[in-house]
Amino acid sequence: QCVEMPAESASYAAKVKIRAYPVQEYLGLVFAYLGEGEPPPLPRFPELEDASGGGVRVVNRYVVPCNWFQRYENDLDEVHVHFVHAVSTKKVGLTEIPDVQVTETDYGIFRQGVRKSGGPNHDLKGYHMMPNISMVDLVPSPEFAYRTFQVAWRVPIDDVSMMTCSVGMRRIDPARAHEAGRMKPAVKPDPDPDTLCRDILAGKLRIQDVDPTYPALFILQDNVVLAAQGAMTDRSKDRLGVSDKGVQLLRRIYQRELALLAEGKPVKAWRRPEQPFTDLVFVKDAAPA
Repeated sequence: QCVEMPAESASYAAKVKIRAYPVQEYLGLVFAYLGEGEPPPLPRFPELEDASGGGVRVVNRYVVPCNWFQRYENDLDEVHVHFVHAVSTKKVGLTEIPDVQVTETDYGIFRQGVRKSGGPNHDLKGYHMMPNISMVDLVPSPEFAYRTFQVAWRVPIDDVSMMTCSVGMRRIDPARAHEAGRMKPAVKPDPDPDTLCRDILAGKLRIQDVDPTYPALFILQDNVVLAAQGAMTDRSKDRLGVSDKGVQLLRRIYQRELALLAEGKPVKAWRRPEQPFTDLVFVKDAAPA
């Protein structure tokens, strides 16, 4: 509501207002409801609410130079970690290419990469929640010295760019136990990964020459591969294989749901379980890689 306008009477200002939207702060992010009517309950992530067991929540956001759906498809492609992120996976001994298994669920897609060797070659799991949320098991990286997990929202900016907003639970070194339970923003890396991405795509730099301890290495690796496909990739040229089961299922679900919307029919009532996914609670994994 406008309360005052220069050179106008109070009665004039009373006629001027803009629309406001309900917001909620949760896990270090601010969520806005932009729809009509009363907002539905905000989805909760109990896996990230309690950081008292020796962990710290890290909140991050960064721009990705491609269409948001390309980035979301990447979440369903577990095999890419062995190639796009090979510097990190080889370092921790994650070398076995998984048998990717995917299932449609009440919340979206459950993904599991089954490995038989054991040890560092453990199964990885992902809970991909319609329409744009992924909760994934992460391998160690320059940013995370331990196995951990992260929830990421893939948010469109426009047709050719999107923003990832993420909350991760990071186990901390026992010597820094005083930090347990805290929440902090991720430190902005220098140089910015977007700058490095543009330099690599322009041929000014090779991604192999980037310091393997660069704190935004995972982000940079993904952004280079995604942007190199074109900001809106031509999927008619895809040759999807067995390892692309997750991408195939995600596309089928979206095609089905969008067809229902176009016909004026109700879509599936997606919902996640109220109980936490206990297999992702990071405190079970006490030893660093």
